[in-house]
Amino acid sequence: LASHGGRLNVAAIPRATRLNEEVFASEVAKGGRRTAPLRGSAAAAARSGKAKVHRHVVKALHTRTSHARVGARSSSSTGRARASGGATAGGSSRGGALRGLTLNGPELGAAILGKQKKVENRSWDLPEKYHGEWIALHIGNAQNTPPWVRRYVTRAWDTDLAKNAAWKLRCWDTTDQKAHALPPRGAIIALIRFSGMHRFARGEGKADPWALGPVCWDLDRVVPLAKPICGVQGNLGFWDVRKQVKPWAVRSLKEAIRDADAKRGIGRFCERKS
Repeated sequence: LASHGGRLNVAAIPRATRLNEEVFASEVAKGGRRTAPLRGSAAAAARSGKAKVHRHVVKALHTRTSHARVGARSSSSTGRARASGGATAGGSSRGGALRGLTLNGPELGAAILGKQKKVENRSWDLPEKYHGEWIALHIGNAQNTPPWVRRYVTRAWDTDLAKNAAWKLRCWDTTDQKAHALPPRGAIIALIRFSGMHRFARGEGKADPWALGPVCWDLDRVVPLAKPICGVQGNLGFWDVRKQVKPWAVRSLKEAIRDADAKRGIGRFCERKS
C-alpha cells in the first residue's frame, strides 16, 4: 500500500479491489436495493458508509500483505536451513540448540568410540525429542575415573572386536588411566545419536555386558571429531553446548553434523558376537 502526504493513495489499490469496494459501499448505503443515484444528505451518508468500508478493506489488505511478507521470510529461512543440511545456529539437525551429554571418565568414551558400548545406562528416560538427534559427547573434568567404572569397562571390553576399532584402541590397556588411547578429559570428543531406549531386562547383562540399566539408551551412531574441543566444563543431564564453547567450536560442530548427515552410513555400530 502506498501513501502520499499522509493520506491513503487509493490508486495504489488494485482496480478490481476498488471496484468491489465501491459496489459494496454503494449496496450498503442503498440498503441492498438498486435505486437511482443518491443526492443531498443521502449521498453524504453513502460517502460516509463507503469511507468506513474503505478503511476495513485497506486494513484487511495491509494484514494480508504483512502475513505474506512474514511467510516469505520464514520460507526463505527454512530453505537456507535445508540447504545447509538442516543445521541452524545452534547446530542441531532438527533446528534446535545442540545439546551435550557428559560421561564420567574417558574410559567410557573410548568404549563408545570403539563401537562396543552401544547403550548409555541412566536412571531416567531419554526425552523423545532427542531420539534420532545428534548429541555432543563430552568427557567430564574429573582427574580420576571411579574404580567401579574402570572395572566395568575392563570386564566388558572385547579384545576381538577391538581389532576392527581405530588403531589407538586395538592394543588399549583398559587398566591404564593414562593410556594414549584415552580421549582427553574436559572435552567434546564426538557426535552421537540415540535411536531410542528400553528398560533393562532380566538376563540382558549376559548378552550385553555393557547394559546395566535401569534405563538403557540405545546408541545408533558415533562420529569422532577430527579434533576434540577441549576446555569444556559440561554439566548434568543435557546441556546447551552454545553456552560453554566459543563460536568457532559451534561452527565446527555444525560442519561435523552436516558431514554426518550427508554420509548416512558413517559411525554405525557393529553387532556384538554371540
